[in-house]
Amino acid sequence: MQPCRMFLAVLLSLTALLVLSLAPAAAQRLAQPLRVLFLSREVTLDPQYRAELEGRGFLIDERPLTKPMTTWEMKSYNLVIIPDFLTLDAQYHVGAVDVPDWWDVNLPNLRRYVEDGGGLLMTTFFNQAGEALCASLERVLGPWGASFRAVQIIDPGHIAKVEGMGSALADRRLYCWTDRITEHPATRGIKRLYYPVVNLRWDDCYTTPPILLYDKAWTPLVRAMPGAYNAKTDKLYDWQESLGNEDVICAVRAVGRGRVALLSLNAYYTFFRPYTKETSYGENHHGRIDGVVLHEGDGETPSDGARLIENLCRWGAEPGVQAGFGGVGLR
Repeated sequence: MQPCRMFLAVLLSLTALLVLSLAPAAAQRLAQPLRVLFLSREVTLDPQYRAELEGRGFLIDERPLTKPMTTWEMKSYNLVIIPDFLTLDAQYHVGAVDVPDWWDVNLPNLRRYVEDGGGLLMTTFFNQAGEALCASLERVLGPWGASFRAVQIIDPGHIAKVEGMGSALADRRLYCWTDRITEHPATRGIKRLYYPVVNLRWDDCYTTPPILLYDKAWTPLVRAMPGAYNAKTDKLYDWQESLGNEDVICAVRAVGRGRVALLSLNAYYTFFRPYTKETSYGENHHGRIDGVVLHEGDGETPSDGARLIENLCRWGAEPGVQAGFGGVGLR
């Protein structure tokens, strides 16, 4: 064998051995439980849903949104979930002296974490001052080309017949549904999603606000059905005229080596109180939830909300898992 060919054969053999030696380690990382950190202002994870996620292989820690945290600490998790948020003027509220720790410390570190390969999932919780919360979220998401709008997605043509809820706009508290799903790894197995149509308070606290996308890097995954529109309520909570047709409920994109997912569903229906049996309606009282968004749907056709959340988490965490994120959790 000529020296050149011999050298090439040896080089290929060594490369193969290296790949084989690394493969078990990579496979082991992918098989490990997913380490997830909830950074929240007010929301605490529902015990029943927490047990559900843990049964699916999630290891979960919860930490205040405004408690200082380094990028290195964030990298001990594969994914960060921010289920609720704070307004820009929250630092002027009584007892809110910790708020600058988010804007000046945690947010820059979170951006670096995502750029380096971390995953981020953000949802909404407009339980007070929807317009102010949108302005606050714009400050976070604007550099990534996205924001939310303080209006409600409404679809009179696809109102779900959920027991204990309305069936017409005059009923004020509704569920609608959509099967307008984009094919994507994060939507594998997703057929239908039910979403709430409720205003939780007089100051624009809508439960499914549309996601606004300004950058082509975003992929809309879930949209309302054709014919849906945006509206606000008056002070009597009656739905008003159309204010546009923004229809995106879920969207994803890559940021640097990491990934970001947005889900407009209010955290009452996902992380905070997804299985509550409460049926009252009023300020920050939402009518029936009881698993409708996560699993139950209208009782005949199920909702794939829980599957969508799990898919978004796994898709978002994938680059960080491959990069070795997810060490010992914070206690």
